[in-house]
Amino acid sequence: SKRIPASWLRFLWFMTCLGIACFSLIAGQAYASLYLSTLPHTSLDAGTWVYSWVITVQLLAQVSFFILGAKVRSRALLFLYKLFFQLVYHIFYRNLFARLRSPSQFATVQLLSSISVVIIFPLQMSRSWHRLLQIVVGYPQPWEDHADNVATSFYVRGLAQNVTMVGFLGWLTILHFGPNQHVYPFFRFTPSPDDPYTFQLTFLASCAIWGSELLSSLLARLIMNLAFKVDVSQIGLDEMREYPELVPACGTFLSYVACRALELIS
Repeated sequence: SKRIPASWLRFLWFMTCLGIACFSLIAGQAYASLYLSTLPHTSLDAGTWVYSWVITVQLLAQVSFFILGAKVRSRALLFLYKLFFQLVYHIFYRNLFARLRSPSQFATVQLLSSISVVIIFPLQMSRSWHRLLQIVVGYPQPWEDHADNVATSFYVRGLAQNVTMVGFLGWLTILHFGPNQHVYPFFRFTPSPDDPYTFQLTFLASCAIWGSELLSSLLARLIMNLAFKVDVSQIGLDEMREYPELVPACGTFLSYVACRALELIS
């Protein structure tokens, strides 16, 4: 009897992950379009939109991670896909900044995000959470490998977080002060009695959010280091040392996304 080669099956599973990734991009664009078509939003609305998108991305990501870990069995691809889904989420998140209409909306959205970072990632790394996964879904990995996976996810989250913010602030400034502002009139930020939204508010509020993100990430890293003796940065760098091809792959990927930030935020 003829048997299907294992390499061919792994390729088919990889193509399945690629399809999920393409679907996540389409879903993100549809999500952003729907958000923009229902303006204006309250602070509660903005928070609800963000967290419904977080749940959507996480569901798609977990399916892909399972396939790559259990079927394709490639740690390098798993690292890249973790980075990809974090970029998909953060691009939508940055897109939201250009549509908020008051400092209270910025504060509400970021407060929810910072609290989740400081609480959720250390919680996911805990032995209690690991034990719960073993009981509920038959999670096969030992706690040490589980902790490394959570640390790697947090590491790539930091990469995506900072690159998308640099891209957002860069294009925001270029479109506001550059010669092509007539092509993108939204980024002129001309205030009016009905819409007091300005470039200064957007830029300063985005920088404040970036500072809050860096602080919450630092606190989460300290908690994971003190509570579980896990160095997030070291684990992320070790992954790149073990798979050096990740360095140019991630660099190319991050540069491409930063260059496409204009298309995604406009």
